[in-house]
Amino acid sequence: MESIKAGIVPPSLAKDMPPAPPGVSQELPSAPVALAEKKPELDLALLPDEIDEETVKKILDQADEMHVEVLTEANLRRAVAQLERRIKKNQQDRIRHAEDPEKWIKSEVDLDEEIKRWKQLAADPALYPLFIEARGLELLLSLLNHSNQDIQLEVIDVLAEFTDADTLAECKNPQEILNKLVEHQLPELTVETLQRINEESGEDEQRGVSHCLSIVENLLESEPSLAGKFMKFHKLPNWLLRRVRNPVGGQPTAFDFNRLYASEILVVLLQNSAEARESLGAKQGGDAVDKLLRAVAVYRKRDPESSQEEEMAQNLFDALCSLLLVPANKELLGKQQGIELMLRIVKER
Repeated sequence: MESIKAGIVPPSLAKDMPPAPPGVSQELPSAPVALAEKKPELDLALLPDEIDEETVKKILDQADEMHVEVLTEANLRRAVAQLERRIKKNQQDRIRHAEDPEKWIKSEVDLDEEIKRWKQLAADPALYPLFIEARGLELLLSLLNHSNQDIQLEVIDVLAEFTDADTLAECKNPQEILNKLVEHQLPELTVETLQRINEESGEDEQRGVSHCLSIVENLLESEPSLAGKFMKFHKLPNWLLRRVRNPVGGQPTAFDFNRLYASEILVVLLQNSAEARESLGAKQGGDAVDKLLRAVAVYRKRDPESSQEEEMAQNLFDALCSLLLVPANKELLGKQQGIELMLRIVKER
């Protein structure tokens, strides 16, 4: 009865009701629409008295899902200014409260969320020039030296999408964008970040390495001549040679995606740079020739266990072939019994 008093007719009585006068709707009023649930903000009162690095990491992970304002030409400068404010606030909080993480964790979460919004920038390459002009790229690159490696990894993720070769090709002037990336030392900073990541720490770090290698690959695909520049950072080729031989976990026969990725980058460098073929060969005492021979030697007694490992093995042989374009490296191959190894691998297949 209360519902009838309120003007709401139960369905069981609706059939007995006379037809409504013209112009009057017979539709029953709809149920009240629930308001969208608002995502709770970080409540500092709920934080433990002492915050360790693991807790900081979990809090940042929880900030992954958030509403992000779509970037446009009209709001991009404001968004860059917001990023700069977040960076400064976090820096100030960390300096003032270096021994009390509870007092800077909120600004770190805010910064992490602010970085995530820039992932969408790759969806509109037309904004790249304005983003660089507004110092957005400069600000992101500065965060590659942040004290929290999770922040560094987040930036690397954004830059991997930003530098996608197909996306860069959609820019009005791709070469100008590439020049700016090099001018702001993206190649150097990427290699330095790659060196600092310990893949044994977990999946986030392994993804971080993949993103670093993606940036290198993207830049080389867009501008193959950058191979010579990357070769000047001796840490990169040395890291690649070490990585193709050492899987995560330390098991010689284990395989992981970043081993494959490292072998691909190594081949690209050697195929696109005469300097790489010379410096990694005879000029360094045949170090690369020796390491690659050791890497392929495992396939004398066993076959690759997956299609990805097979692809990696092919890359290792391709890298060796590229090195042998230099006459001095051919001599090294003979001295290090490389020819005998190749014959054994062929004979025992």
